[in-house]
Amino acid sequence: MDPTKRVDVSRREFLKWSALAGTAGVIASCAPAPAAEPAAEEAAADSGAAVSEATPIRFSTWWGTFWNDYAPIIEEKTDTQATLESTPWSEYHDKLKLQLAGGTAADVMMIANVFQGDFWTSNQLHPFDDYLPVYDFNPDNYYWDAVEVGGYKGEVLGLDQYVAHPVVFHGNKTLTDELGVTDMLPQFGQDDYDTWQFDDLVAFCETVAEASAGMEDQIWTLGGPLIGSWGYGSKHWVYGNGGQQFDTWWYEGDETKCLLDSEESLEAITKVIDLTHQGHTYLESIAGPIEGGTYRAGRAVFAMGPVGLTLWTSDSLDFEKVYIHTPWFQQRAIHTTGDFLTVNKSSEVLDSAMAYAITQITDEDVGTQFIRTMGLAPSYNGLHYYEGLEEGSEAKEVVGIHLSRWEGFSAYPEQAEASIHYPGHDGFKVPAFLRDTLRAAFQAAIIGEREAADAVSEAVADINAELEAKS
Repeated sequence: MDPTKRVDVSRREFLKWSALAGTAGVIASCAPAPAAEPAAEEAAADSGAAVSEATPIRFSTWWGTFWNDYAPIIEEKTDTQATLESTPWSEYHDKLKLQLAGGTAADVMMIANVFQGDFWTSNQLHPFDDYLPVYDFNPDNYYWDAVEVGGYKGEVLGLDQYVAHPVVFHGNKTLTDELGVTDMLPQFGQDDYDTWQFDDLVAFCETVAEASAGMEDQIWTLGGPLIGSWGYGSKHWVYGNGGQQFDTWWYEGDETKCLLDSEESLEAITKVIDLTHQGHTYLESIAGPIEGGTYRAGRAVFAMGPVGLTLWTSDSLDFEKVYIHTPWFQQRAIHTTGDFLTVNKSSEVLDSAMAYAITQITDEDVGTQFIRTMGLAPSYNGLHYYEGLEEGSEAKEVVGIHLSRWEGFSAYPEQAEASIHYPGHDGFKVPAFLRDTLRAAFQAAIIGEREAADAVSEAVADINAELEAKS
């Protein structure tokens, strides 16, 4: 394949990759009611956790059996018996909205950062504020201000489970060794770690194309488009080029104008979409289906996704992995907010639900198991857990990358100081409309129906009209 040739992408192919990009991701809005005084205070004062004896609660997530590794610890410390309700990611948040509306939602519910704006305005989540002091929650031990991360109108509605992860490239080191390009990679632990900018990625793509030209099977640098839907991946490029999503900063919740039609934003979006058009990205409509996916099948050097041990696990692959921070434009960028624990305002066991959620966040035994299972630093005392991991282990490497752009946590403090933090959610007024509108714009650009700048500018005009109508 000519590496400079523009390719056309089918709408079906685009939708497939957009859905995958959302993996890493609408209720009427009204202000939350004042928080009730917790009846748990006296009971929890002695133990710091237990509020009742083996109280049955329901816990809702899309994480599946990973939760089982630390659930027994929480149950023992809170005298609860939790029933897991796991739903696949693609169905989870729509199902949760219906359950909340129908009064059948679980007591403790995970909510992904990208959907924060959809749920925080629903008046269906109970604030944590009055309960946190009961369980000696120390704000200094939390990785970010709790109101800024999980708040709305000054109340904490969600507790982040882990320090927000960066967007990284999961790499196939066995393949890069075969191609003779491993030395080009800025691997964690090297002096040039996290120094790649976008032009370095372009140069690497061209080198891979040349090195793989004589191979029997087609090799791609990237296992799919780097922009499909609007999420942490696309925001990485925009904020890394000096762009910004709204006219107000992301935790203020009073956005009035979308700024994604700025020169900086459009430049970043256009360059990334052009990289797809140049033939360095695997597209099923061009190459045909590959069983298991192009990265898992060893036909792509990189797959972009969040860092962690549970996505493309090493023991499920036939090659050695390497992790590379996603390149940047003008500045390093990392999104703030991960996946939240929230409590159903209508729970009939509210005190036990609060005990369960807060203990899952703050307890050291839970945190120790969590970091080893998930490869993500817990939001509470994250650096403490990182320092306890075995030197040379994959968990130590992954969590080190996870923390590397966070000031105060990073082994590369000069790089963390230069990082900008951007939101995991899409505002509070029109989040679903914004995501759907931008996705359609990216679709039109990737399949060649529209120029990227024109498609995004038109989408921003529609978003701003919707924001104005909501203001």
